[in-house]
Amino acid sequence: MFESNFFAVLTATLLALATGVVWYSPWACGRIWMKAVGLSDADLEQGVWHRFAAGFIAQFVLLYAVVYLMSMVRTTVPAWHALLFLTIVLLALQSGTVIWERKSLAYFLVNSVYTTAVVMGCGLVILFWPW
Repeated sequence: MFESNFFAVLTATLLALATGVVWYSPWACGRIWMKAVGLSDADLEQGVWHRFAAGFIAQFVLLYAVVYLMSMVRTTVPAWHALLFLTIVLLALQSGTVIWERKSLAYFLVNSVYTTAVVMGCGLVILFWPW
C-alpha cells in the first residue's frame, strides 16, 4: 500500500528549493549555468516569484513520485536502490539536453549534480523521516 507523509515531502521540497537557491547562486554554479543558458541578471529578475512557485510545484510532484517509488519497492529491495535507480533515469533523461539540444557539457554537469544531490538528499530525508 502507498504510504506518504505530507510533511516529509513538504520538508524535502523546501530543502530542494533551498539547495537550488544556493547551487544556482553567483557564489556557486550560477554564473556557469547563466553563461551556458545565455541569460543575464536582468533576464532572471523578471517573473522570479512565478518561477519559484512553478519550481516548488514541480519539486513537490517529483518528490511525491520518489515516495511512491520507494513505497513500491520497499518490500523487494532497499529503498536506496530505488533512489539510485531514479537518479540514473533522471541523468539519462538530462543527457538529451546535450545530445539533442546541443547544450554544453558544463550545463549538463551543473544541472546533473544538482538533480543528483536533490533526489538523493531529499530521498534520504523522506526515507528517514519519523513516520
